Parts: sequence; structure tokens; C-alpha cells
Amino acid sequence: AYAGGLRTLLRAFKFHAREELDRDLSARLARVIARLAIYEELDALVPVPTCWQHRLHRPFHPATALARQTARRCHIPYAPLLVRTGGGPHQLGLSHTARQQNVRGRFKLTRGCAVPGARLLLLDDVMTTGATAGECARVLKAAGADEVHVAVIARAGDDPATLRHV
Repeated sequence: AYAGGLRTLLRAFKFHAREELDRDLSARLARVIARLAIYEELDALVPVPTCWQHRLHRPFHPATALARQTARRCHIPYAPLLVRTGGGPHQLGLSHTARQQNVRGRFKLTRGCAVPGARLLLLDDVMTTGATAGECARVLKAAGADEVHVAVIARAGDDPATLRHV
């Protein structure tokens, strides 16, 4: 759950440029991933990308930093297969429907990448409604990925009905 000490840690990581926290957070994530039944079958770990405008305001991108460290720890190839095609408003404070509309069509496969038959693990820092993960998974599946699983450090909200299987 995105609460308590974990929330404090993630907010420091994301909003206060505490990039060194990626080691602790990726270690937590790697322990969980290594216990998954699908672990041995994963072809790559894919970060949820951010747009270039957001990168101008932050010295690093949390999902990318986490994905690199986690991939290293899990011995899974790191694969930045997605790019975000536009900014748009932040997801913070938007309803589930508004979040889905906000990210629809905002991601595409990186030029020159192919994923036919791939079993991928999409990684992000926090999941609220699953709209971003769902859109990323949709793009990867449309490009031919057989499976797209999602891993996050924390899940915001305590209503399981607001989350969906992606």
C-alpha cells in the first residue's frame, strides 16, 4: 500500500531527487519478482516511460532508475521498449476515466524494437488506477508481446474495484 513509511520513502525518491533510494527500493522489488512463478520466463523488464517535458523538470525518472537497478538485481534484460509521445496533465487527482483518457495514445514502441512472443515485466513506481500500466500493456500486446506483467513498488488507493487486471 502507498502509505506510511513506504509513501514517505517513495515521495522522497520521486519528488526530492533522492535517486540513491533506488538501491533499497529495487532490492525490495527484486525479492518479490524472484519469487514469482513467471520469473524464469521473463524476457525483459520494461520501464514505464515519461515524456521529455517531464524529464526537463526532474533530474531523473523514477521508473527508469528503478527498472535499471531491478533488472540488474534480477538478471533480466533491461529494455526501454516504450516512449511517451506527449505530455499532458499529470495523473495526480484525476478520476479513473480521466486517467484512461489522459494516457490513451500517449505511448508507442521505440523505433526499431520488436516484441513478437515476448514475455515482459512492465515496471513503474506507484499504481493508482492502472490506467498508465494498462495503456502501456495495450501497446506492447498490440506489438506482439505474448504476456505483459506489471510490477510496482506500491499501489495507491484501498479500493480494489478501482484497479483492474492489465
